[in-house]
Amino acid sequence: MLMSLRANIYTALIVPAVLIVLLLVWHNDSYDPKTLLSLGNHPSGGVPNVHLFFPVDKRSAESEDGSVVFCKTIQGAVVNGWTPILFNWEVESEHQMRKVQGLRDLLDSPVHTAGFEEDDLILMMDAFDVFIQLSPEVAARRFTEYGDVDVMAAAEKNCYPNDPNGHICQDAPWSPLHNGPNANLYRPNDDPNRPYDQEETLPRHVNSGTVIGKLSKMRTFYNELWDFMLSDTYEGWDDQGAFGIFLTDQPVKTRLSVDYHSRLFWPGFQDFQNIRFMGTHYPPDPSTAASYSDPEASDYIPWDLYPMLAHHRKTGEVPVALHFNGPIKELINEWWGQLWWSSQRDRFLPIIHQRMSQGKVLIAIPEGYREMPVQELCPHMDIWQWQSSHQTTDGRGSSVAQDE
Repeated sequence: MLMSLRANIYTALIVPAVLIVLLLVWHNDSYDPKTLLSLGNHPSGGVPNVHLFFPVDKRSAESEDGSVVFCKTIQGAVVNGWTPILFNWEVESEHQMRKVQGLRDLLDSPVHTAGFEEDDLILMMDAFDVFIQLSPEVAARRFTEYGDVDVMAAAEKNCYPNDPNGHICQDAPWSPLHNGPNANLYRPNDDPNRPYDQEETLPRHVNSGTVIGKLSKMRTFYNELWDFMLSDTYEGWDDQGAFGIFLTDQPVKTRLSVDYHSRLFWPGFQDFQNIRFMGTHYPPDPSTAASYSDPEASDYIPWDLYPMLAHHRKTGEVPVALHFNGPIKELINEWWGQLWWSSQRDRFLPIIHQRMSQGKVLIAIPEGYREMPVQELCPHMDIWQWQSSHQTTDGRGSSVAQDE
């Protein structure tokens, strides 16, 4: 009788405890393990180096309006571990063709590619309307996971500036999301009888504002692109029209692909309704991962204490970069503060401030690159005035911030 009573007591105590443990484990691992691996700041594990290039001229970067959005782009890059390279800094013209010419000249230059490996990745992004939210290691790993790809650009829903009813737009390759197990993510957009719904339209056209590829492939591609844009064959005025031709007709040696799943790049025009901001299992600094526990040192971590990142609600992806292309520039200010590296949360301000204070950019000059501290480049950002009312020390003289 006594033994039976003890067994019942033990059962009454142990079963709820096991259920609680399982609940906590489930809560903390509710993301797909592949997603967690893809997001984590793990050692590079043999992935190639990535060199980030921004086309930007000094006059625009220092203008009253331009400096605000440009420095937000810089903050996202620097806090997430990138060292941006600025090119066309002394160029007066803002013409789109100068972006192609400038990058082509750099990739052709032994001076500017000294120390680069041919398999290093070259990532070119627009400088005034992009938020980077993940690290170079994640970008490199995701690109290599695509396999046999020469050059990859973003996939968007709008076919611009080419004729939407012409061959280049109408015959652009279909997205793989159109068929197979993911077909239910979007309604088919080839039904002439249904009204147009931009939220449900598949991205299948190319956006030239974010482009990545191996150095050897990008060098060839941008030479081919430049020659094509100067030829009598091309009647357009910017690089994106040429990118559209390259995607549909593939007229050159280098193959152009697009990131249909938005794992690398997300162009927001006609798709911004599909973004959600969520606390994400992604420590900004691996050395601080242990601090993501509650004051009781429990294994349970409330999701709102995780860093906030942008998720695509259709595909479940967390893009490396958000591109506010087209007429959605107001979202740059509306969404600023949502992502962890732009927030004013005490939990993240120390690492944001530290990385910005130590951050630098490289400016392309004829002799190579000139280094400039981020604080000199962007002296008017709010982060330089940061003072946390909750800031204390950890007993060793190091600053730590207490979370809200």
